[in-house]
Amino acid sequence: MMRQILATVLVVCTWTFCHGAGEFELYTSAGARCSAEHGQQAAKVAFEKYQVWKRARDQGRKAPPGAFRDAGQAFDYLVRSGCKDGLVLYRYGNLLRHKRQYDKAIKVIEQSLPDLSENYSSHLSSAYYVLGYCSTKTEHYDDAIKYYRLSIQHDPEEVDSRINLATRLYWKGRHDQAAEAANYVLQSKTLKVSRWGLGQCHNLLGWIALDSGQPNQAIECFAEAYELRKYPWDLEGLAWAYEKTDPKRARDYWDRILKVRKGSAEPKFLPQTEERIEQMMSDAGAPSKK
Repeated sequence: MMRQILATVLVVCTWTFCHGAGEFELYTSAGARCSAEHGQQAAKVAFEKYQVWKRARDQGRKAPPGAFRDAGQAFDYLVRSGCKDGLVLYRYGNLLRHKRQYDKAIKVIEQSLPDLSENYSSHLSSAYYVLGYCSTKTEHYDDAIKYYRLSIQHDPEEVDSRINLATRLYWKGRHDQAAEAANYVLQSKTLKVSRWGLGQCHNLLGWIALDSGQPNQAIECFAEAYELRKYPWDLEGLAWAYEKTDPKRARDYWDRILKVRKGSAEPKFLPQTEERIEQMMSDAGAPSKK
């Protein structure tokens, strides 16, 4: 594998050098403490290929072939060689997250935290965000809440951590705290929030209102969410809320959701939508379609 890594160094493109060198230089300025044989070359490949992959992903483009693989192999080589550099460990852990190796990612990133704090403190917020994400995927929701709070503590402008914190608080039944967190995002004058993020906060407030016996308020929240992002889950919220106030309109929404899901990438949710329509028909005394 090391031979492949060294060969990759020779073909790194000019764009990669200009735009990916930042983290490699940061690593070098911190002492380049990975002492493995050919460690410098491996670190150069790891950081530069990681940045090529990440930039393409952030822009919604397909990364050049092999960028993710080459970065992963190089980071893996450094870590298996005993490298304890915080930035190396964190980036390797994030790649593991994208490979859905969540438990391993948590272990690696937790090991990165002391050195990140000492030498790369600007990365701490995003590291805690990844830990929160991985903890959610492993269903350790209290840990996720802890990590998202730490992410916000290190960067109050970390929007995704704020939105995910609100959602996890709701999942744990801490509705007042969830509503406070969601409203903070919606009312902030400084946070840079996407339409999707705003929609998620409105959706969350809709479920909180519905759980609190306020269907009309829930309808307003879900409608606002759908206007922002046109997401089926917002339509489903409207359907559930209208079941409390206008069953006929609720049925119209369930039919609409069924049509949307039949033409989308969410076929796994079709059965529960069909079951809900059947249940509504049964409750209304209508004959089943089955």
